[in-house]
Amino acid sequence: MGAYWREQNMILMLVPTRETAHDSYGDADLGSDSGKATGCGFAEAGYVSYHVSDVYGNKRYHVSKEFENFDLEKMNNRCKQLGGYLLQPDDTQEGYFAVKYARRTGWGPFFTGITDKDSEGKFYYYNDNKPAKSITWKWFQPDNWYNEDCVEVWIDGYNDRHCGIRGRYICEVPA
Repeated sequence: MGAYWREQNMILMLVPTRETAHDSYGDADLGSDSGKATGCGFAEAGYVSYHVSDVYGNKRYHVSKEFENFDLEKMNNRCKQLGGYLLQPDDTQEGYFAVKYARRTGWGPFFTGITDKDSEGKFYYYNDNKPAKSITWKWFQPDNWYNEDCVEVWIDGYNDRHCGIRGRYICEVPA
């Protein structure tokens, strides 16, 4: 599925994106020593790199290293390439794990698969359209400031945010 390597005590993963996996960069040299793409940047090579968490419950969490304009469908499809989907916490403990992960790594905020784009204030999981549950919101959130329809994890809780702005995203994948 992808090349793995360690960097500063974290497992990293390099995965070809479906959008460009078959273009002229699809056979980029992954480098036998480092496992990293050589000769071009990740985005130009059609790859996305991820920070990979330790196992929590029966899942691993993959956080994109690059900042990109967030698109629910596109990012959820990338998570599906990993065998998972955008984060959708099943319970308070899993939701809090993501908050602690953002705090511990310093990589937050990162976008999740939670949205209210179809009906303001009714948050659901984009992957399966089930109502979102157990969201630990930041103070005074959600506030729908200028029509915020996506949700991101911060170091102190969840926040509604504009879709389409630049950021990282988090996938949950069975371990």
